[in-house]
Amino acid sequence: MDRNNIEEHLEDYLRGSLDPRAAAEFDKALAADEATHAMVKQFQAQSELLRALRPPASLAPEDLEPAPGFYARVLERVEQQRSTSIWTVFAEPHFFRRLAFASGALLVLLGVVMATAEPEAPVFAEQQQIVSPEMELAREPEPVLDVTSVTSGDRARILVDLTTYEQ
Repeated sequence: MDRNNIEEHLEDYLRGSLDPRAAAEFDKALAADEATHAMVKQFQAQSELLRALRPPASLAPEDLEPAPGFYARVLERVEQQRSTSIWTVFAEPHFFRRLAFASGALLVLLGVVMATAEPEAPVFAEQQQIVSPEMELAREPEPVLDVTSVTSGDRARILVDLTTYEQ
């Protein structure tokens, strides 16, 4: 009996359901290969342990069912013992959906700002003093020069100021 036949009949041998002739042939094949014989002996020990774990036939399957809420308590205990780290946030499937939504919202917001901004006014311009009409009216008027007391040098300066004045 070669190794393939040993593998085919192993479960029957461990269960004890091989006929006497096949069992004798199986034992003879095991005696020929020492490594396989040691492995089958370990399988037999494991098989006996597993048979010992079977419940008695007198118990009904309903008696073996866990108490109500058992699985919920186990899951709750597992969740309590799970260590939280900063990297668990990235493992959540909703994180990437939220990240994509936030990125898209930011792009839309920036697009709206760029579309509605005046083209000649830079976005980050220096703040200029804004004068409202009420502030303009509340300001004291500038003193008026008396033209009769002005010298000729002052007249030339006033003429230059008047000609270069921009509104």
